Amino acid sequence: MRLTHFAAFVLFVACLALALPVRAGDAFIVGGLQVHPSEDIDLSDRWMLSGGSDYRLSSTSPVRLGFEIQWAYYSFDTVPKAHFAPFNLLLNVKYKGPGERVRPVAGFGGGLYSGWNWYDEQEGFDIDNNWQRDFGIHLVFGADFGRPDGKGATVQAQAQKVFYGDEVDDTPWQWLILGGFYF
Repeated sequence: MRLTHFAAFVLFVACLALALPVRAGDAFIVGGLQVHPSEDIDLSDRWMLSGGSDYRLSSTSPVRLGFEIQWAYYSFDTVPKAHFAPFNLLLNVKYKGPGERVRPVAGFGGGLYSGWNWYDEQEGFDIDNNWQRDFGIHLVFGADFGRPDGKGATVQAQAQKVFYGDEVDDTPWQWLILGGFYF
């Protein structure tokens, strides 16, 4: 089954709609680009959307536990053209520093890095489409702008490393630059 861009987007929005009503935490939605590895890859087709929620350990704790759902679409100009639509489910621990209008954010997490790989049909090529599922970790750095107990903007840099079976040492770190809102 080939997942169209629209169907994949609808799937992400449906998951996000189910996740965001959990209002005990700080819900967020961010978007941005995967900027590394970028060797010989056009960055115009490497965007990502992410959403989730962070929950305080106590009413005064700067440490939060949370979850994040990431969705994206990439394509590569190979013969035949390759497409990849990741769908990642992550658990996070974040520190949100003190401050009235600007607060530093740092954290780490891990979870399921999955995605659907498919190729354009081309005569002479018989390549199987597949669903990839692996474990990975990520680091989060950034800042929140706005009231600590209200709505505001957030910017993040994320470093992600996916462990593809036995290829742990060979996989590069992926870098994402994201911006969005928390509410």
